Amino acid sequence: MSPTSSDPSCQPQKGIHPLLRGIAIESRAVAVRLLAYLSGLAMLAFIAADLMSAVGPDEPIPEAAVPAWSRASRADRAFALSLPDLAIKPEAYEAFRRPDGSRKDVLRWAGDSGLAVAEIAIVRLGGSPGPDPDGLALAPPAGLAALAEAEPAGRVETKFGSVPLWHVAGTAPACLGFAKDFEAPRLMISGWSCAAPARAAQQSLIGCALDRLTLLSAGNNPALAALFARAELKRGACGTSLAAAADWITEAAPPRLRGRL
Repeated sequence: MSPTSSDPSCQPQKGIHPLLRGIAIESRAVAVRLLAYLSGLAMLAFIAADLMSAVGPDEPIPEAAVPAWSRASRADRAFALSLPDLAIKPEAYEAFRRPDGSRKDVLRWAGDSGLAVAEIAIVRLGGSPGPDPDGLALAPPAGLAALAEAEPAGRVETKFGSVPLWHVAGTAPACLGFAKDFEAPRLMISGWSCAAPARAAQQSLIGCALDRLTLLSAGNNPALAALFARAELKRGACGTSLAAAADWITEAAPPRLRGRL
């Protein structure tokens, strides 16, 4: 007996149209492919959910999301600083912009070796209100960039009010950093100095520098012009020298008297 005569499944099915039989076979194939496609989508969704759960809400914003500063080659000079103690050192002025409308003006002085010894940056924030993590990035010399190791070094009184100072461990004792921020306008003035040989002289230098910082052009920012106008009314008497002025008692030379004895 042949296998086809003994196996009922091999017997030709009577009463089913060949077209219906083809549709049934094709439907099974489509169902298998659709099930595989849905399984793949489910696996991708599971992987995406796992990756999203790994980044918590308190994670810092990636650096790529923070707009980068670009040099403004045709920007007019907006600030000036005349300080006799730094007059003999070359001064560099640079302006930077960001896509959100922020602008950073940097004044930098170099020593005899060509390395920077002092720097002041004025950052005008644009865009929506909020903290600016990149506003105080001034690229100071090695050591001063480690703000996490900074220790308070007192305060200095300026025309902008009291400005806190800090010193970074591992640097020269006289090297000091400073920062002052304002809400209206959204402005930050910050910097550092290693130009003076002693800390007391460094504090005086920073105070004089901030007192002598002047605004040349406010652009379309009347709040900035008003801030500097109010500050000028509080400007102190900063002398031409940072050394303590000797009086007629402590002066080594004989006192200068008017008229004749």
